[in-house]
Amino acid sequence: MFGYAGTNRAITTLLGSDLDVLLVLGSSMNLRDTLFWSRQLATRTQIIQIDIDPTMLGHDYPVPHTIVSDCRQTLQQLCKFADEELRQLTQSAPARRKCTAELKALPAHFNTEKQTSDATPIHPARLIAEIRRALPHEIILFVDSGAHRAFAGHYWESFGPGGVRSATNLGPMGWAIPAAIGGKLARPETPVVVITGDGCRRMHGMEIATAARYRVPVLFVASNKNLRQKKSNRCWRKQFYCQILLRRTMVGFKS
Repeated sequence: MFGYAGTNRAITTLLGSDLDVLLVLGSSMNLRDTLFWSRQLATRTQIIQIDIDPTMLGHDYPVPHTIVSDCRQTLQQLCKFADEELRQLTQSAPARRKCTAELKALPAHFNTEKQTSDATPIHPARLIAEIRRALPHEIILFVDSGAHRAFAGHYWESFGPGGVRSATNLGPMGWAIPAAIGGKLARPETPVVVITGDGCRRMHGMEIATAARYRVPVLFVASNKNLRQKKSNRCWRKQFYCQILLRRTMVGFKS
């Protein structure tokens, strides 16, 4: 994942010198998706943004090439060109495989030592890592809004499409608690887990009673905003806002 709380491999790839073309599908290129409007990313001339909504093209971030189209249909059309216009890409396949192997050799996350930290209280990175180790691959994770979402977004490993649900744009606190209950009712055969915070729980924690009343088996994990998480979050926010102030003047925007 690139952008806010992005992973080491994604950030290294998209900001590295080996990137030739970046194809953006269905993203508005907002602050979170572009790593705080990265100046380094903005200097690339071969960014192609595809969206079915023309008002999203170049709205939040300067993009040199845009296409108004359905993302699925665009990819299907590109696949048809594999044996014709895009045939020359087969010549560079060995180089791409080498690049992929080098990328996989990098640590997936930043501060990986925090995932096994014995510090007390527990570090948020270890909390996410322990939840991942304890649960099967085939689950649906609902991540609530708050500091825990940044840590979950960075350290959680998903093994299939639709495995993580989070309201990242609006950021409504507590939404994941009732949403997970609905998710479990819709997918009763799949384990459903919620990572929430103490503030979110105070807002919508009463919905846990709904799950109990109707015997809907959902696992709720509450990340308490202890001093360690507050300190970690302050460091993340400090970097977050400093980069905003620095980069807002470096790239153009539309009002």
